[in-house]
Amino acid sequence: MECEKLTVRVCRTEDLLALRRICEETASIPVATEKQRQYLHLVYCDIYVLTQTEHCFVAVDETDTPLGYLLCAPDTAAFLRCYRRDYLPQIDLLGPSFALQGRFAQTIHAFFAHSFSAHLHIDLCETARHSGTGTALMHALKAHLATIGIHTLFLSCASNNQTALAFYERNGFVCKAALPGLKILVCHF
Repeated sequence: MECEKLTVRVCRTEDLLALRRICEETASIPVATEKQRQYLHLVYCDIYVLTQTEHCFVAVDETDTPLGYLLCAPDTAAFLRCYRRDYLPQIDLLGPSFALQGRFAQTIHAFFAHSFSAHLHIDLCETARHSGTGTALMHALKAHLATIGIHTLFLSCASNNQTALAFYERNGFVCKAALPGLKILVCHF
């Protein structure tokens, strides 16, 4: 799939460092310290790239450098078991505030995992935004999920992130629930 000069392909484990960089650049939480970076990587990047690789997609430039990604766990319940077993202990080592944040991050997924199997996380570098790249990544994921019998996705988005909310709406997502500062969006395809 090509979008201007970017191509969408399946993620590879060797993309991890580049995806961590994108995750840091696009984070809505502080990443000024090493512990903050480690937390961000563990919760929003590493677990997907290292355990869900075949369900994740990257948008790459002509040199195969990732400029955006869409990370997905098609079985959120299994994903959470892995998160609690392998990743939460690493987060706990970062300190009590990270441990609390790490538990809250998975609580949203746990609440909706029984109703909607697959969830996603998407981030694009500034240079890849407003070019159709996010939509190309979303189409690649939906096509992939359909081949394995999954036709519903969910995600959480900050209520005040109007740009992201408009993007998700254009890609078929509707608000299923609203929490303080957060919306849960669902897409049936």
